[in-house]
Amino acid sequence: MKVTLVGTNDRSGGAARAMYRLHLSLLSQGIESRILCLYKSTNDIHSNEIIKYNYPILSHQKFPFLVDLIEENRTPVSNTLFSYTDLHAKIETHPLILDSD
Repeated sequence: MKVTLVGTNDRSGGAARAMYRLHLSLLSQGIESRILCLYKSTNDIHSNEIIKYNYPILSHQKFPFLVDLIEENRTPVSNTLFSYTDLHAKIETHPLILDSD
């Protein structure tokens, strides 16, 4: 079985860490698992299974005021008031998606 997990980050943030733990669990069960993400920071032994998705159009290009709003509301506790994505990527045609079961 081939599984592709999709996320914004590979290991930064709660959802990304959960996705990475799921990825490691799938690998330990002999399932071919890959991660497709926008931001890759991992350099461990499984980093070759983490693929950075190069997509140039992000929310700050379409809605620049949102970047300013997020930056102005960062706190030491939460880092941001909220997060926002306006990514209109067509990942259904990405080779990893097409190759997944």
